[in-house]
Amino acid sequence: MHRRFMAIIAILFTFTLSGCSDSRLSEPLWVASGFTSHLLCSESFISGQSAQEIFIQRIQPNGLMWLLEPLMRFEVDRNTQEARTSIAGQYETRAVYREQLGCVLTHEPQDAQPIPIAKTPLPPALLPEIAGPAIVQTAADAQGRRLSLALDHAFAERPGPPYKHTKAVLVLHRGRLVAERYAPGYGVDTPILGFSATKSITNALLGILVRKGQINMQQPTRIAAWQDQQDERHTITPDMLLRHTSGLALTQDNSGFDVSSRMSFMERDLAGFAQGVTLEATPGTRWAYTDGNFMLLSRLIRDAVGGSASDVLQFSRRELFGPLGMQHTLLEFDATGTPMGTFFAFASARDWARFGQFFLNDGVAGDTRILPEGWVTYSSTPTLHTSYGAGFWVNGV
Repeated sequence: MHRRFMAIIAILFTFTLSGCSDSRLSEPLWVASGFTSHLLCSESFISGQSAQEIFIQRIQPNGLMWLLEPLMRFEVDRNTQEARTSIAGQYETRAVYREQLGCVLTHEPQDAQPIPIAKTPLPPALLPEIAGPAIVQTAADAQGRRLSLALDHAFAERPGPPYKHTKAVLVLHRGRLVAERYAPGYGVDTPILGFSATKSITNALLGILVRKGQINMQQPTRIAAWQDQQDERHTITPDMLLRHTSGLALTQDNSGFDVSSRMSFMERDLAGFAQGVTLEATPGTRWAYTDGNFMLLSRLIRDAVGGSASDVLQFSRRELFGPLGMQHTLLEFDATGTPMGTFFAFASARDWARFGQFFLNDGVAGDTRILPEGWVTYSSTPTLHTSYGAGFWVNGV
């Protein structure tokens, strides 16, 4: 039997029977509980899906979550708009939905309080519409039949795990939607979790701030805790964070024991936690993918635009989502008002398509340059000897 499987078995029996919750070994259980509560809350109240479907399709397939399922209890309360999870009667976590801010894991009583944020209309879109309001059907000609077969293939489920659970597929040609298909329960307006495509939105927000002269990607990052000249972290630049070459000890293997998992599902201030870790490599010399780098970038964005979640919302809507016509896009925030610029952005499939077309257009919407000239090339240039650019995976090296 696999050693990790045996380790988790031992942890479950040792800590659920003893009631111990303070040991480092109990962290995977807190992580599993927090992950479940957050996903259930977000996909229930943003995407409008059922709790059971979310658990089966989004949560259960991750790692050894299936092993915890017999001990796990979860509920979604649609009246209070929250989700709760516990494991063996312990490790209880709670995530609460807040209007315009998405869901947040609560660590202190005030975390669940709604934050009044004015609802301002999006500015006019600078990109033309990619389609009308109805779902675009494939044409009846030979090309349309080939597209239809491709969509059939995309939605055809595998005979066994890992299942695809495809939610939406869209095909654009010269900026116009020529085919689209959705899973049951999803449609043209349904916000869909972006996972790490969210990092590309973080990239775009940074690019806008670079264009405005508010952030320099090659200068040392302005983080107060790193300003001691004897602290080698003071040499870390936003470029290193964006390219995952910061050298910070923010290990991410999604085991539940890793530093990144603790940050995402056990900490109230994610960026504050990330900035407190030590170095494990000289900045700029080693590539290591981790959400912690992007939480630090998210804090830089928050602070550059005013320092609050409301400021980030207004900035992103005014400078990016509005001009691109992304009408069904939502960023989630941690309890400190920092955007979860790692993987907690939701957007309709059409909005994700608009975002992709925007990068194909070199960061220009209509006749307006939104990203700095050369930013798209910079973003798609491989980092060190990897297939990762700056906030994007690229097609090989």
